[in-house]
Amino acid sequence: MAQGADVSGVFPEMVKAGAVPDVVQKKLVSLYVRAQAPRQPQLALLAVNSLRKDCAHPSPAVRGLALRTMCGLRMPGIQEYLQQPLVNGLRDKASYVRRAAVLWKGCARGLRNGALVNELYSLLRDQDPIVVVNCLRALEEILKKEGGVVINKPIAHHLLNREDLKGL
Repeated sequence: MAQGADVSGVFPEMVKAGAVPDVVQKKLVSLYVRAQAPRQPQLALLAVNSLRKDCAHPSPAVRGLALRTMCGLRMPGIQEYLQQPLVNGLRDKASYVRRAAVLWKGCARGLRNGALVNELYSLLRDQDPIVVVNCLRALEEILKKEGGVVINKPIAHHLLNREDLKGL
């Protein structure tokens, strides 16, 4: 694939290969699926079911990878499958998964949901500064047509008083 060879014929086998516990293999399958999904959207839907299962995996690395992969699928109709995994990712106890959930720029246009926006606003008080910064970026993108993210006085004071955000 990296050398320009047509590897689209092995798509079903690659989806099956992603259903293993090995994280390294899952990463390779993720790269393949994201690259091939625009060319084969019907087959990419097969991968979505497997990725949704991975979003509930015990390992934060697998959950985060599954979210990143799903959001990297550039195909019509993917938003309906992303809504619940994204909300679950935003509420995840692992900061790595929350980071992955707020970095879904490509999906943001299709997910202008009030509940999702509220989840992002609540994450502005997250302990992880990278989650907070990425929430601000995601809110700005989602709410661009409405004038962007709204920072009220309590949120502004909270953000200004965080020592860990001063370098970002």
